[in-house]
Amino acid sequence: RVVVIVPVYKGRGETLRAIHACLSAPQQTPFTLLAVNDRSPDPQLTAELADLARKGLFHLVENEQNLGFVRSVNRALSLRQGRAVVLLNSDAQVFGDWLDRLVAHAEPDAEPEAEPADAARPRVGSVTPLSNNATICSYPRFNANNTMPLEIDRPDLDRLAARINRGRAVPVPT
Repeated sequence: RVVVIVPVYKGRGETLRAIHACLSAPQQTPFTLLAVNDRSPDPQLTAELADLARKGLFHLVENEQNLGFVRSVNRALSLRQGRAVVLLNSDAQVFGDWLDRLVAHAEPDAEPEAEPADAARPRVGSVTPLSNNATICSYPRFNANNTMPLEIDRPDLDRLAARINRGRAVPVPT
């Protein structure tokens, strides 16, 4: 089972949209959503998170003091009971089979005995989706808010990245 961790601080509307999108997109991959309220200064957001968690929509952990993003994630990681973890920003807008697509890149396609040992895929430590504004994971320009839409064909996106980065972008084959 995958654990989807959503650290929360501010941004009531964005956070509730992100949680709704995560929970409402049908997935084949079983997952649990774990929200971490990092001592939000927004009492309405805190109350709504608690109300939704009481309804059984997700698990909620509330920090007694503000720990910041990294320590909140580390706290959630220490509580997880799954083997795979997805960190989802509280303003992320996932859609469709988002989790299934991420997992497909992280999990081997075949049983170990189905392929020769030398053909087995290496274990994957991290999979990061494309985002137009995700600091070190931004695409096509690294560490930038890319204002162009990502809903274009992959070859066109790669050509755009190569032009923007003057050839430094290297598309990763799937």
